[in-house]
Amino acid sequence: MHVTLIRHGRAVSSTTELGDSGRVLSKEGREQVRNTASGVASQDVKPTDVLSSPLVRAVQTAELIAAGLDYRGEIEAYAWLRPEGRVSELIDHLGQLDTGSDVVFCGHEPFMSSAASALLGYHVSGFGTGVAFRIELDVAEAGRGDLLWRWLAGQIVR
Repeated sequence: MHVTLIRHGRAVSSTTELGDSGRVLSKEGREQVRNTASGVASQDVKPTDVLSSPLVRAVQTAELIAAGLDYRGEIEAYAWLRPEGRVSELIDHLGQLDTGSDVVFCGHEPFMSSAASALLGYHVSGFGTGVAFRIELDVAEAGRGDLLWRWLAGQIVR
């Protein structure tokens, strides 16, 4: 199984009407996510599932990533992918999928750092906007993943 964790792109400041949950990607954030999608696509990522936090900026990120990866399925939104979400729910979800699944998750900090840390079994911090981590899992258990590569600052880092 392969997992790609992607933090949403840069977003506009909070609006009084919609608050944090209604923040949208900025123009720069949309371009940042398109670049992330291009970088991820260059590594032949072919998702079987794309999941997102329900917050607007994450859904927009998931839509741009899905388009860049030519993903034609539904984008599913889960509350546990919110910034304060529980990584145990991500691991439980992975446990329900086929071992050949290739799942892309779009979310926020601090959830993405926590998810990467849990899956890899070591501390990951500073998961910046538009960053992607590609992890291979034989079994959907904490600490069992291998980091294949990261998308950082416009390049693949192994």
